[in-house]
Amino acid sequence: LPATVVRAPATGGHTFEAGAMVLSDGGVCCVDEFDKMPNEHKALLEAMEQQSVSVAKAGLTATLPSRTAVVAAANPAAGLYNRAKTVTENLKMSLALLSRFDLCFIMMDTPDDELDEHLSHHVLAPHGQGGALRLKQARQKLLAYHAHTDAEEEGQCEGFGGGGSGGGGKRKRKTARGRQENDEYGEYG
Repeated sequence: LPATVVRAPATGGHTFEAGAMVLSDGGVCCVDEFDKMPNEHKALLEAMEQQSVSVAKAGLTATLPSRTAVVAAANPAAGLYNRAKTVTENLKMSLALLSRFDLCFIMMDTPDDELDEHLSHHVLAPHGQGGALRLKQARQKLLAYHAHTDAEEEGQCEGFGGGGSGGGGKRKRKTARGRQENDEYGEYG
């Protein structure tokens, strides 16, 4: 993310290679899967605190500007967010680094087999034969599901087969990718 020193193949000498933080100086640096790069956290902390990146390798030293806004996305270390733990424990990220972010949003995805099924149909509907018709049907089913669950939450309706209530235990997520694979093998109509 910050910067590094690499050997130039043409000359055999060393040169600086700017990372995402330096390249986005004066702009925004977006980082996905932030939890998968713990080795970068220390360097990123310096870049966010000092608004610069210091590199000292192979006899070369430099301070490069990194005045950038950082937007990062991370997943909980255990795969599911544990409400009994703190954000730092869930993300396995130091409090010092986490405090460098001005805003921290926690997005929870509550398992709901029926909703996942409707969403995966909606995402995959435009692909393949009859895409426009399939999309229209999938959209109608998704809207009907949402209308029903809204009514159910208000206590106006019962017994639709419930998105997400009851059953206990772990639920298997129905994702668009899994739905597409099942379509290819003819397991869904």
